[in-house]
Amino acid sequence: MTGPPEDTWLVPDPLSPERLQAALAAAFRVQALPEYGAEVTYVDSFDWRLYQAGMLLHTHGHSWTLYESSGKLTLLRGGPLCRRSCTLEAFPEGAMRSALAPVLGLRALLPLTRVDLRGRQLHLCNEAGDIMLRLVWEEQRLLESAQSFRMVRLFPLRGHRQALDAARSILRHTGIVQPVSPLAGFEAGCRAAGRIPLDYSSKFPQAIARDMQNLRALDALRLICLHLLTGIRRNVPGVLGDWDTVFLHDLRVALRRTRTALAMGRDLFPAGTLDVFRSGFAELGRATGATRDLDSFLLGEAKYADRLPAELRPGLHMAFAGIARERARVRRILVRRLQSEKTVGLLQDWEDFWRQAGQGDEAAAAGGPVRALSDRMLRRHGRRVLAAGSGITESSLDAELHQLRVACKKLRYTLEFFRALYPEEEARSVIHTLKEVQGILGRLHDGAVARQLALDWLGSMQAAGENSGSGQNSALAGAAMTRIAEELRLLRPALLARFKEAFAPLAGRFGALAPFLEPERF
Repeated sequence: MTGPPEDTWLVPDPLSPERLQAALAAAFRVQALPEYGAEVTYVDSFDWRLYQAGMLLHTHGHSWTLYESSGKLTLLRGGPLCRRSCTLEAFPEGAMRSALAPVLGLRALLPLTRVDLRGRQLHLCNEAGDIMLRLVWEEQRLLESAQSFRMVRLFPLRGHRQALDAARSILRHTGIVQPVSPLAGFEAGCRAAGRIPLDYSSKFPQAIARDMQNLRALDALRLICLHLLTGIRRNVPGVLGDWDTVFLHDLRVALRRTRTALAMGRDLFPAGTLDVFRSGFAELGRATGATRDLDSFLLGEAKYADRLPAELRPGLHMAFAGIARERARVRRILVRRLQSEKTVGLLQDWEDFWRQAGQGDEAAAAGGPVRALSDRMLRRHGRRVLAAGSGITESSLDAELHQLRVACKKLRYTLEFFRALYPEEEARSVIHTLKEVQGILGRLHDGAVARQLALDWLGSMQAAGENSGSGQNSALAGAAMTRIAEELRLLRPALLARFKEAFAPLAGRFGALAPFLEPERF
């Protein structure tokens, strides 16, 4: 939510709500609603999705209030408690859940800051008693600091512009002249609690890319790696707490980007310098794979159920309950790995390496301009992607498709790192095409993994004989998983056809970028 709206104002300290109400009564019939007050907790997703959508959400026990920038207010009584986190599935069906779902997606709500909220609402009416405006007087006292905010907000009803102008004039005459963001208390509370709105995004920030334009290669790579290290560390608590599945997804993205950056270091440091980090981050990435694969499969339960006849759905849910137990088991292994001295040491050693790099160990190329490094890496990754992609056919193995997907990620991540060094239109076109190609390859990969998980489950069931539950339920589960595995197999040809259509323009779009990759820099 950016910029203060024109009808939210700070109230000067001497002014009381009674005095303002008396001033308004000279021009309106004023209906005062009961005062309200509560200690509320403001919540948002870790990556500020509500804030970015112009929404503000707070909870008090089982009561929830959602404000939207349009002035719309949604209330919920009997909602979930939100202590450490709260997922969308915990909300009952209704207006609140419908408003939050398209914004939050898979993200959980996390408590951000606590505020003591006191206020009253006035209806400003004409002589006939028709409401023309709503005025909200509110005081927000931050519980994490001594700050407090007193503000008034005007919400006009359509067709009452003159009434709005009259109310604004009265506000000015009572000394209410300083506009403010309706989020002032929320933003200050977040800062007091250690967060700053928009302080996290899974996207690589272009501000860093712009900062590195005049740096030597080693210093640019230092900026990239330390930023990615921060992203790794910030996602680990969400993975450990299992707050939502996006934390693990973003952790894996940060690890893959780190490994892409590591590959650039081969040209900057003596042979073997980065080997311990290369193997360490590769091993850590592999350790996250099993949980992520199961997450992706389990998230598709409703989609798979829709494809099955009603009589097979109980069997599907039984099978997924077993897979969820397996996910809990492998997640415990991942938690131990993330909390281990080995992982903590790897991350600390990586930070120490970059804090000290540049004190004589780097190769001569490290002192060269960053553009020489980025040109070289883009050429290298571009050739590999174009060569591998042009060789994909319907008979290509799943492993070949996965290798191409990894190559596409390396090219895209490299271009995102250095995007500010190249013409925006050409860079954006290549990135857009790579995202589309990656999306299709991702569906192919997830389908292959899901199909293998379904087949593995069937194999384990057959090996164990009658598992828990009735024989009829076991048979239903087996039939459901067999059907899902077969449907996933049948989806492959159509996805491969879509891949070819999406991949076809990449050669031309990368070719448009190629003239800006200066050969003489190699």
